[in-house]
Amino acid sequence: MVAYEFDQHLSEFNLVGDDLNLLANVGTLIVPEIDAVLSEFYAHALNDADLAAYFKTEASVDHARMVQKAHWINLFSGRFDADYFASVQRVGAIHAKIDLPLFAYVSAYSKATGPLLEALTRKAQVPPKRFRGVREADDRLGPMLSVLSRAFAFDMQCVVEVTIGIWRDEQQRLFDHMEVAVGALAEGNLGHVIPDL
Repeated sequence: MVAYEFDQHLSEFNLVGDDLNLLANVGTLIVPEIDAVLSEFYAHALNDADLAAYFKTEASVDHARMVQKAHWINLFSGRFDADYFASVQRVGAIHAKIDLPLFAYVSAYSKATGPLLEALTRKAQVPPKRFRGVREADDRLGPMLSVLSRAFAFDMQCVVEVTIGIWRDEQQRLFDHMEVAVGALAEGNLGHVIPDL
């Protein structure tokens, strides 16, 4: 597994302090929307020939949906703890294993997260009872959209970093095996076998 200190980048995305509490508050509004958003996303994905190729069975779709839901729940908690970063590793490893192109991941991510941003906009504009007026609700929408957008960007960066890291490690192992094989050939050993990676 790729070792990467994601948490050192949280401050670069301004995901620290009060913004973590704000992200958790955002989570209370949009976590109930995840099931519907992912159902719609995977229905569209299965109608897209390029994306559908990565889902061999209905079970693989269900698994992907379950993993993504759990990952987002971790993200929206605002904790960025060991559970969240373990989830990043899982998602990135899956993408590396199925050889999902980065462009496909980023474009799919933007399509899936768009409805969550829309849901937040809709829900945050309805003032809670503790708010005295719509103006106060409007004032909180901008910061909420901002922290959610930054969280999505951070999340994509982390997953992409894991995926690239795994590919890089696999490539390095292949080069190492090739170097050993070339050395064996140079010594006249024609029986050296390069192991499957």
